[in-house]
Amino acid sequence: ASLDTADRLLAQAGHIPIRAAAAAISLQPRAQRSPHLRLALIVATVADLRDRIRSVCDALRGGRNRLSDPRGIYLGPVTAATPPAIAFLFPGQGSQYPGMHRDLAVRFPVLRHAVEVADHVTAGAYERPLSSYIFPPPAFTREEDERSLRELTETSIAQPALGAVEVGVCQLLRRLGVHPDFAGGHSYGEYAALWCAGVFSTDTLFALSAARGRLIKQATGDAAGTMAAVGAAPDAITQVLANAAGVWIANLNAPRQTVLAGSHDAIDRAIAQLAAAGMAARRIPVACAFHSPLVEPAQRELAALVAQTAMRPPRIPVFSNALGAPYPDRLEDIKHTLSEHLVRPVRFVEEIRAMHAAGARVFLEVGPRRVLSSLARESLAEQDALVLSIDASERPGLVQLLHTLGELHVAGVRIDHEALLAGRSIDRRSLDELAQQASAGPGAHVWMVNGGRARRINGAPVAAQAVPAPSTPAKAAMPPPKNGSTRVLSTIPRTSNGGSMDSQLPTVFERVPRDHEEVMRAPHEAPMPTVMPLVGVQPPLPSRPANGTAPRKSRGPSTRNRQRNCRSPHRWLSQRRLSTAMAMEREHWRRRTSCSNWFAS
Repeated sequence: ASLDTADRLLAQAGHIPIRAAAAAISLQPRAQRSPHLRLALIVATVADLRDRIRSVCDALRGGRNRLSDPRGIYLGPVTAATPPAIAFLFPGQGSQYPGMHRDLAVRFPVLRHAVEVADHVTAGAYERPLSSYIFPPPAFTREEDERSLRELTETSIAQPALGAVEVGVCQLLRRLGVHPDFAGGHSYGEYAALWCAGVFSTDTLFALSAARGRLIKQATGDAAGTMAAVGAAPDAITQVLANAAGVWIANLNAPRQTVLAGSHDAIDRAIAQLAAAGMAARRIPVACAFHSPLVEPAQRELAALVAQTAMRPPRIPVFSNALGAPYPDRLEDIKHTLSEHLVRPVRFVEEIRAMHAAGARVFLEVGPRRVLSSLARESLAEQDALVLSIDASERPGLVQLLHTLGELHVAGVRIDHEALLAGRSIDRRSLDELAQQASAGPGAHVWMVNGGRARRINGAPVAAQAVPAPSTPAKAAMPPPKNGSTRVLSTIPRTSNGGSMDSQLPTVFERVPRDHEEVMRAPHEAPMPTVMPLVGVQPPLPSRPANGTAPRKSRGPSTRNRQRNCRSPHRWLSQRRLSTAMAMEREHWRRRTSCSNWFAS
């Protein structure tokens, strides 16, 4: 019933220009909290909102209580009294790309702040600030695009860059009311997951990330190796590559996706062997053969750094890549597990399924792209789970965020809708009041002005024309007042019959310079004590009060010194400063009006 009511209201106001945000806010108090259904609509205009409401009404009349329409319609039944448990998934190296989450950073300061903190922590580590690699300037050639991607792919840059944006997105979700019950990551993403659980601080995360990338780059050198993704199960791959040397299984990502690590030549040979066996394989954009013996030199130095890092027990369970299970509670065990993380295979399938077994029902990828959400969806194909991502290539970042929040709302997650409106000017009046105001239109006193014309909102434009001579000569400008009252700058001439000359007003280009000259002349003709405060100079103090009595004694500098400091030097400076400013302003205005007249002719 409430949907029908809202549809009728929006149909009545459909021809009136009302912002969709204002319409949504005004409809919220009327919404009936159904104990059976939840609904979320993502729209850009009131017409879209009316169309979505009609689609929902049609579905409900047809007996359907579930909808997941990519246009922005999400409907589902209320299945539990408590919100579902949420698992945050943090992607690792390979998901980064230049400009990741740029539009969210523009809209939400919390994400910009995270990147700024990363800039501060990593200052001096790179040729330029870390943020310039995350958000490079616009590229005009393919070569510039490729250079930006190549720079961001460097391990020493990619890892802290991912950490910065993942911290920002996580903090944004928390402000929107989305809090994790579990955390996990893929490869480097496990560091962000530990930060999310409170194991170490934000500064520590960025410092560890930069050090991890630097140590890997220094230790591996030219023998860094590479990685390849294979669309097959590990057992099938092992049979084909039984005699291959220098290749290791590094990631068990999904039931039918496995990642290999090794030297460049060994990976190329393995891809050819797998292709001959009918298995699709391709290289992935990483700068190193992670989770393989090729990175053992870096692992030893990183283990020493981890041992010295201040840590705390996790506030929520964090699932380990190496264990396929939660991290232990003891700090010594946490540090040992993290120290071995770099050279141990990533058992992501076991990790995701262990999260589901622990109670997670919503899996949300917190970071760029949607690689992990795709892997998790494949690993949980036979389970009851909702898998979502913050980023999507087919939608702008803010639109994708709204779609994700809509699906979370329908799933039972309590979203803080007010946080979405922070910093926005939204009219919170009822829809009826908004429609009434919009239909009334602007008042007759409103003028429409552009660079060449001016007209009343309901009147004809004033075309360029010569200034007519008034039938009654205009009065001369009034002399400067002596009592400090307001100066009258100009008067509008009257016609012979006493009527106003509104219909004969000069054009903008003719009247504005004349009024400007009057305004600029006034300070020169006004008393100096009136003008001096306008240019930042204190007016001079009188040597003796007007009534002839002696001045009162005061502490500090003598009256004579104060008078000496306020006499002619300051008066001369104020006059010189004022004259120079006026001359510059007149010259600026002369050039501007001459150019404007040229363009208007």
